[in-house]
Amino acid sequence: MPRRGLADHVERVYAALSTAPDHDLVADSWRRCVTQYDLDPEHSQPPAVLSSAEVREARGRAGRIARVSDPELDRLYELVASLGYAVLMTDAGGLVIASRFTQVDESAWRYWRLRTGAVWNEALEGTNGVGTCLADQHPITVHRDQHFRSRYLGLSCTAAPLFDAAGCHRDIEPIAGRLVCFLTPGREHAVLATRRDRLSISGWFRTRDSREV
Repeated sequence: MPRRGLADHVERVYAALSTAPDHDLVADSWRRCVTQYDLDPEHSQPPAVLSSAEVREARGRAGRIARVSDPELDRLYELVASLGYAVLMTDAGGLVIASRFTQVDESAWRYWRLRTGAVWNEALEGTNGVGTCLADQHPITVHRDQHFRSRYLGLSCTAAPLFDAAGCHRDIEPIAGRLVCFLTPGREHAVLATRRDRLSISGWFRTRDSREV
């Protein structure tokens, strides 16, 4: 990113700490990033990626819902693959425990860490769809410059939480009973009826610019 653009983003982030209205999900997340997590918006390192053994352990903790979701991930991916999306499923800590993406774009998705094993927790990576949804337990779309860290200004994602019958947060998931694929703002949302609960299904899209997702 050009230095001027980076400086403008950093300035916007810190200005929002005092000027943005309360109960603004993105601004509230930016405040947490600075005051609670002590994160730097200029930090350019990618998310951590856990080992295969750690991912298997996380999938084991997710239980049957992780196993039965694989066919649904495949079907969802068939719908969005031609649009340049990756499809991710995460656990309650923001760890990607399943992913689908085209082999043609594999190097880009790996560069951005939109892959199995990557950790998108807000306390580590700042404002992002998965992590901020977990922190707020509220549906959210984080689009490009709404991300806290400048590294992610080319990304956009949407996620929504699911709670169990006792009102406890389980994992980032679409609304119970639905599998939701959120497309770009210029296209309608696609919603598929389902018969079983699911972990989070997050759709990510990228521009055609070099290394912008």
